[in-house]
Amino acid sequence: METAAVIVKRCGELVDRGCCPDVVASAEQTLVDETLTHRLTTDQTARLALHLRELIDPDGAEPRDERLQQQRSLTLVQASDGMIRGRFALTPEQGGVWLASIQAMQSPRVSGALPGGPRFLSEDEFVAATATADTRT
Repeated sequence: METAAVIVKRCGELVDRGCCPDVVASAEQTLVDETLTHRLTTDQTARLALHLRELIDPDGAEPRDERLQQQRSLTLVQASDGMIRGRFALTPEQGGVWLASIQAMQSPRVSGALPGGPRFLSEDEFVAATATADTRT
């Protein structure tokens, strides 16, 4: 249902921008076919829909980018309990960089966390890990 809603929304944007009905129908069919054939997730279909929109949008990306730039915002507030809370609106490109950064910080490799949490090595494990590290250098 979510994927179908994404397809309808993006095709509706093409109609609103004055695209020929045949082009919109073809884009819709392409999105449905690709989603079913390659078993795309909703997010993958959304990215494909955006790519198609960029290819066939008669106004091009420039007016849309300018509008998105004007809608950007960032509000941060430190609450009385010390927590930092905020709201933001980012362009797709900025959002991609931000999400990638957050995901990298949450990665077990970066944070040093292991599945199941941190643990102490036994003496044998420590010796083995040290020997492995010494052979790499």
